[in-house]
Amino acid sequence: MRSPLFLLAVIVAPLVLEAQRLSDADAVDQMKYDVQYLASDRLEGREAGTAGERLAAEYIAQKFGNIGLMPYGDSATYRQAFPFAGVPKLGEANALQLGRKKLKLDNDWSPLPFSASGEVRGTVLKCGYGIHAP
Repeated sequence: MRSPLFLLAVIVAPLVLEAQRLSDADAVDQMKYDVQYLASDRLEGREAGTAGERLAAEYIAQKFGNIGLMPYGDSATYRQAFPFAGVPKLGEANALQLGRKKLKLDNDWSPLPFSASGEVRGTVLKCGYGIHAP
């Protein structure tokens, strides 16, 4: 038989936890407000490195603090640095040629920050569209 103390804890725990929750309506209102703020024109799309991105990060950090999350990132903050390749710096030698056809940079093709330099030779093989339908 289970101890009476265990049964009491099982009965009382949901009541204590219920008292700590927002009402469903309040939680929905708060979520709507958060989404509207984060999606607002004031944050300029939150693109990396912009003032809008910094405002969004500050807002989220404040929300983390408000709900009691402890900072654990760089310098005991809610942030963590990471490498970011950004927009590639194009050199004068950037070129792409298919057979005898020279493709125009930024019109026909664009290098990506993680693109490699090199040369490839071979035959182009058309394999269909990758769809197998019975």
